[in-house]
Amino acid sequence: MSYLHVGKDHFISLITKKLNSELNIAELKELNSWLSESSDNSHVLNDFKDVWGSVSTYKSTITFDADTAYQDFVKKYNIPQSSDNSTSATAAGGISILRWLLSAVVVAALVYGGYQMMNNINNAVSNDQLVSRTINLDAFSTATLAPS
Repeated sequence: MSYLHVGKDHFISLITKKLNSELNIAELKELNSWLSESSDNSHVLNDFKDVWGSVSTYKSTITFDADTAYQDFVKKYNIPQSSDNSTSATAAGGISILRWLLSAVVVAALVYGGYQMMNNINNAVSNDQLVSRTINLDAFSTATLAPS
């Protein structure tokens, strides 16, 4: 079977699954068939294994300390720190008050928008009696509605 129509990314995906021990039987057969087609395919596998091994070695040597990273961040941006947790409680309370105020503004805007929409609907002109009717558009202009 020729795999010319299948991209190299597909086989990289299969190689990744193989290295993670996640290949099913059909995928393993497909990968082995592709590898046996060309020595270049085997080189792709070996190169990918080398990169995989390098990355896993690199990942195991890196450690991350969140407290140290936070302290470095605080120093870099000159963020004042308090000795107690009352500031964080106040900030959390301030955020909840801000959310409450924002919610109140949104509700008021929705109510006002609904009121304005109802006023526009109530001021709409219709000609359901099918007679000509003159309406005032504003203080200086009028229009005549006629049935069609």
